[in-house]
Amino acid sequence: MKNISNTKKIIRVSIITIFVLCIFTNFNISTANAIVDLSFLQATSDATDLTTYTFASQNLGTAAADRVIIVTMATRKAGTAALTFDSVTIGGVSATINIQRQYAPANTSVAAIASAVVPTGTTGDIVITMSATVLRMQIGVSRVTGVADHTTMYDSGGDDINPIAVSLNIPAGGFAVGAVVAGAVNNANNWTWANLTENYEINSEANMPSTGASNSFATAQTGLAISATGLGGSEGTGVFASWAEVAPPASVVKTIRGLIKASVKTINGMAIASIKKFNGTQ
Repeated sequence: MKNISNTKKIIRVSIITIFVLCIFTNFNISTANAIVDLSFLQATSDATDLTTYTFASQNLGTAAADRVIIVTMATRKAGTAALTFDSVTIGGVSATINIQRQYAPANTSVAAIASAVVPTGTTGDIVITMSATVLRMQIGVSRVTGVADHTTMYDSGGDDINPIAVSLNIPAGGFAVGAVVAGAVNNANNWTWANLTENYEINSEANMPSTGASNSFATAQTGLAISATGLGGSEGTGVFASWAEVAPPASVVKTIRGLIKASVKTINGMAIASIKKFNGTQ
């Protein structure tokens, strides 16, 4: 009986060891995915009509080697010519403009999302340069770590008018971000989001309320219906994107699987040996 009791103790210790190894290597036994660490930092605006906007000393959160700063942007264009976000820098680092969209008619809305790896510093300037003068600029800033590659979106989409809605695929452990701006609506912000968590509502003029939202997902989302509904307006536009998390290194997965297999083999061996010894003493 003493041998069986000892075997039970060994089994319990082995199981605990396996789970501790999984936790400390950030490994999920069932999916091999770890959820990204995503947090919203702040939103701000500049009501001046400019070509280049500098938002000085913005909060970038805690520094980290893999820290990615996501900037959602909204503005209104003047004239009939096409308008683009030409460049964005975050804390002195050149950012990738992941996606941008404008509502086609004159003097209407433009939205974009940009991202960059900014490993050092807790504050930094965000500088946005447009292809022409625009009517004010509004931004939201988020921090995320554990992203596989911020330059490559897993999925993306955009929509116009109101409500602004897309169907987005998001990988297990990944995240999604949305940036939306309304036009031709003279009222304060009052947005309702579906399937993303609203981060901010901001309005630097009566005809330009904007909003941003994001969320991380433990499980994969296929064709997730995301929407932002405002109080009105016929000239709104929005952009949405998702990204994947960093997969655990193959060496870590192999090591953990080997430890689990070896532990199970050892436990089985001890159990069989104890049972044989117990039977031999009957």
